[in-house]
Amino acid sequence: MSTLPCPNRRFNGYRPLNGRHLREIAARRLHHGRHRFINPMGTARHGRFWQVLSWKLLHTNAYGDELDEQPYSPVHIDWEPVKAHRGVSVTLVRHATLLIKDLDRILLVDPVFGDILWFIKDFSPLAFSLDEMPRPDHVLITHGHYDHLDTASLAVLDPVPTSSARWGTRVS
Repeated sequence: MSTLPCPNRRFNGYRPLNGRHLREIAARRLHHGRHRFINPMGTARHGRFWQVLSWKLLHTNAYGDELDEQPYSPVHIDWEPVKAHRGVSVTLVRHATLLIKDLDRILLVDPVFGDILWFIKDFSPLAFSLDEMPRPDHVLITHGHYDHLDTASLAVLDPVPTSSARWGTRVS
């Protein structure tokens, strides 16, 4: 039988929200930086990009041999049935990118259409033209990680329908 660690215990330098409450972070907008989202969770982030880059480029992947067996599956979506559907539909585009349609309103969640990073092989590239995809009325970015927020993908949607809401705000 396994047990979970006590939620109040601090371990390995991990401090959820750096000891702050989520409402305080949202109210003081501590999670916003210049043109970017700052992840308030856990350990310091300074220098992490270079650590990841070093790891990816200079170290051997322990699972590298298995990548040869990884299926390469381009994403094909027939958008006509999605456009014609009169009820609610949810279409997985790739990874975290979803298109949610309710009657004639369309919400696009976490649009990432291209390669995330040049050194990461994309095993599920889009095999359709983005011009075929229904134009979203709203775009929801759930958080600022590179695989959920891609400025190049947002630029494809230009002009992006924009609105913002503070954490906990009801949006209608």
